[in-house]
Amino acid sequence: MRLRRLRGLTCCWHRGDFVAHAYWDHAPVALHPSTAEILSAFDTWTTPTQAAEALDHLRPETVEKAAGTLLECGLLAEEGSPEAEEDERLADAWGPWSPEASFFHYATRDAPFEAATPELRQHLTRDGRPALFTEHPEADRVQLPRTPDPRLSAPLEQTLY
Repeated sequence: MRLRRLRGLTCCWHRGDFVAHAYWDHAPVALHPSTAEILSAFDTWTTPTQAAEALDHLRPETVEKAAGTLLECGLLAEEGSPEAEEDERLADAWGPWSPEASFFHYATRDAPFEAATPELRQHLTRDGRPALFTEHPEADRVQLPRTPDPRLSAPLEQTLY
């Protein structure tokens, strides 16, 4: 069985723990920091035996047991599995925006709105989306011309001013 580290995987320190987050479909997992070295051995499709050979300072049984645990946690995928195919598809779809944009998107997509302040709740519509328009009755109003301004051919900073 060949395994690979998920491409949708981000690791960081959080509240003193080393955390790995396969953010596309799994919850964050606190790990021992040495696990990063084992994860790095699975950058490409690799068998646990090959990974143990690359990590020759660790016992093969340790690497194989860790690989099994990381597979169960969803941090590694088995070649040809639906998880591996989905990981590949999402990695291709996000392309150069990964990991920052994809991590932010998937890590915040189901954020609960129960923690929203009363002021924020006031601005949300019944279906949970922000209102399409906002109103500020006390704000000064500036009427914009209905016809295109001839000064639009002016330099950008003058146009913006």
